[in-house]
Amino acid sequence: MCVRWRIQHKMSGTEKKKAASSRIREPWRPRFTLPVVPFPPTRRLLFYGYAVSNEWLHDFALQVLSNQTGIRTLTWEWALPPKVLPPGVVVGPEDEVTVLSICASNEDSLVDRPSQEQVDKLQQIMGSGRPMWWVDHDSPESYE
Repeated sequence: MCVRWRIQHKMSGTEKKKAASSRIREPWRPRFTLPVVPFPPTRRLLFYGYAVSNEWLHDFALQVLSNQTGIRTLTWEWALPPKVLPPGVVVGPEDEVTVLSICASNEDSLVDRPSQEQVDKLQQIMGSGRPMWWVDHDSPESYE
């Protein structure tokens, strides 16, 4: 239900300031027209939006993080879970952990690693502890 209202009397300057500070606004106006719900409503919430794949979500996250930090080497990798999991780490169904990789331990990747300032910015965005080394989930035979 949408409540629509309007202030009926002229307000003085003081009243206008008070009204602005108490978040009195103009009546609600729709930003766009929603299509009619194509099936009978249920007791569950409905969400109007886009279905996205994990791949799209991962690509988008990499693009945003890369733009915000300047780190061009960010990739998603899958690693073996450590014996002691850091807080909040989720182990996937194939005994893997999804890792936002800054660089790898091979020579080319180490040479191209980002600056400390860029990693500090990423750490600030991630809001968690320092990055750590993770062991690749794939076997070394897959590197060739």
